[in-house]
Amino acid sequence: AEKGGCISLVTSAGFGAAPMRSIQEIVDTTKDNPAGKFRCCAEIVNVSPRKVEEFVRWSNLDRQHVCLFTVTLQDATASLPALVAYEDFEEFTGVAQSDMKTTNGLNQCAAVISSLLQPGMLSEVCLKTCAGRDGQLLCRVFATKVLAVPRKVPLLQQGGGKVAAGGKRKRG
Repeated sequence: AEKGGCISLVTSAGFGAAPMRSIQEIVDTTKDNPAGKFRCCAEIVNVSPRKVEEFVRWSNLDRQHVCLFTVTLQDATASLPALVAYEDFEEFTGVAQSDMKTTNGLNQCAAVISSLLQPGMLSEVCLKTCAGRDGQLLCRVFATKVLAVPRKVPLLQQGGGKVAAGGKRKRG
């Protein structure tokens, strides 16, 4: 992730009003009040399901096919699963849900997912949080898109840790 004092961001979060937090800070902040909006800078270490063809599911509630998948975000403090779904799926991947029925759409989505899982790539992500039925913290990605070309962001030294310009934390 670090080359010449920079980190490579593979996504861009477009909701600047959300505070930048580590994943552990998000978990801690939402213990008493789970509803919130945050930004974090983390590595996407997993995508589930693994096959993009399985992102398309029938929704009994919406009575149509919808696209969704889960990313596992990890920074130096913790890891957290987050859902990418519906209109946020389209913004995040750049692929229309209707195109996921075509070979071209599936291939385009697969290329996007592959870029997310490259070693050393970090993602700046906006998250909405809420409590699930069982009280467990649920996170959903919003206002975030995968960049066509990773963006280099300079690192600053702060308190013994590395922080990208703009407050984004970096492992190491």
